Amino acid sequence: MTIVFHTHHADVTDAVRARADQAVQKLAARLRGATDASVRFVEDGTVRRVEIVLRAARRRPLVAEGSGARFELAIAEAADRMAAHVAHVRAERARRQRHVDVRNGAATAAATTDAVETGDTDELDDLLLETDVSDDVSDGAAAPTAPR
Repeated sequence: MTIVFHTHHADVTDAVRARADQAVQKLAARLRGATDASVRFVEDGTVRRVEIVLRAARRRPLVAEGSGARFELAIAEAADRMAAHVAHVRAERARRQRHVDVRNGAATAAATTDAVETGDTDELDDLLLETDVSDDVSDGAAAPTAPR
């Protein structure tokens, strides 16, 4: 995964870049399909801001911003916010997967179990039995007649 660092009117040390790189790598490992990220450092007077943008395949970019008196604090805040975004995405994916599983497998199994337990006959079985009887009649076999 590629991480691009941008600095705007800021002096950023290698240690701060390494900390940001470590935080982004950790977050990207939790997000399946992460393709690249950008980290922007902005120094505006006494306020230091860090913006992390994490991009993943087939998904809108996740953006988190943190600010503080030092870049280390801003990175920690932005990383915490990004972790919340990633946790939300993972929970949403899990919820969707459970929904699909219920629609495809578990709901069908439950309906079949209910029908067997209640003793309901299947209309398809009745239709097939009627078709077998009518085939016998059309084959020229003598149809059973009711006594008069």
